[in-house]
Amino acid sequence: MSMLDRRKHAVQGASLRHQGIARLAVLVLLLHLPHASFAQKPVPQEKHERPGKPGDWMVEERSAGGLHARVSSVSITSDGHVRRKSMFQDKPQEGSVPQEALRKLNAAVLAANLSTWTASYGDGLCNDCGSTTFRLEVCGADGKWVRYSGTWQHPPLPADMEAVLAAMNF
Repeated sequence: MSMLDRRKHAVQGASLRHQGIARLAVLVLLLHLPHASFAQKPVPQEKHERPGKPGDWMVEERSAGGLHARVSSVSITSDGHVRRKSMFQDKPQEGSVPQEALRKLNAAVLAANLSTWTASYGDGLCNDCGSTTFRLEVCGADGKWVRYSGTWQHPPLPADMEAVLAAMNF
C-alpha cells in the first residue's frame, strides 16, 4: 500500500469515526430535547376544540420519571369530573370532586395569573429526577380558551400555581 493509499484509508477511517460521533451527538440531543425549555414565557393559545362558557376550566398534572420510575396523572374539570391514571392501573379511575374541594380548586384556578408563569421551573439538569408537567386551560369572558403548559423538576413555583396544585389534592 502506497503512502497516498494509507493516507486516504486513514482519512476515510477518521471520517467514519466522526460520522459515528456526530450521529451519537444528534441522538443525545433528540433524547434530551423534550426536556429542554427554550421559551421563557408561555404564549397564551386560543383553543377552539370544544365549546365552553366563561369560567370553565380544565387542570392536569402529570408526573413521570425519577430514580423510581413512575408515571401518573390527574385531570379535573370545572364541572367536578376527575380522572386519575397510574402506570400500575389498567384503566383510569374516574369520579367526582367533593363540593368543598371543587369550590377551593375553582377559587385557586380563577385567581391564578397564568401570564406570569414561565414554561419551565428548575434547571432541567437532573437526569434521574422526576419531572412534572402541569396544564391549565381556562375559558375567558369572550368564550375563548387560554392555555398554560409548563414543566419542572425542582420547585419553587409561583404561589398561585402552588395554590392550584394544593387544591388538586383532596
